[in-house]
Amino acid sequence: AVELAEDFESEEAEVEFSFEDMGPLASPGYSNPAPLGLNTSARVFMYQKTTGFYSNIFHVVSGYKFDLSTQNKIRLKVYIPSYNDYTTENTKAGDWISDTRLQKRVTVKLQNNELGGNAYTTQSDVSYTDLETDKWLDLTFDFSSVSTRQDYDKIVIQFGGEGHSGTGIFFMDDFSFSE
Repeated sequence: AVELAEDFESEEAEVEFSFEDMGPLASPGYSNPAPLGLNTSARVFMYQKTTGFYSNIFHVVSGYKFDLSTQNKIRLKVYIPSYNDYTTENTKAGDWISDTRLQKRVTVKLQNNELGGNAYTTQSDVSYTDLETDKWLDLTFDFSSVSTRQDYDKIVIQFGGEGHSGTGIFFMDDFSFSE
């Protein structure tokens, strides 16, 4: 098991995240919009969900698959601003999408990157919904229920829900993947 951790404070990233359908404001070294309470650090990750149906950031490891038998918890601090529009109905990717509004939600997914565009078909995900706004929250995404899986090598983090064109700004900090 290889532990991963990123606090977004350094110029050199410990964990490199890639972007999918993220806006031009997305930044791994953004000034903390609310340096108080749980998170007084200077820099955080600014997440900008665009009109793309599946905006997310992700990290793919190289040369190994995750050992979820010992390492199965992903931790994040998240900040959900109240100024986002959580009431407007937006266009949707298809009829399988039941809620087309931007949501006060964060989802972490584990996927097999070898499946390319079909990685979602065998993914495991954990979500927190209806999150409190305007304060830092410390969340743990527990994947111990899939600890026997040996095919995952990709972590996907998604704010605001998927399958709709709602836009919004969110923040995260202190990412870790460990026991």
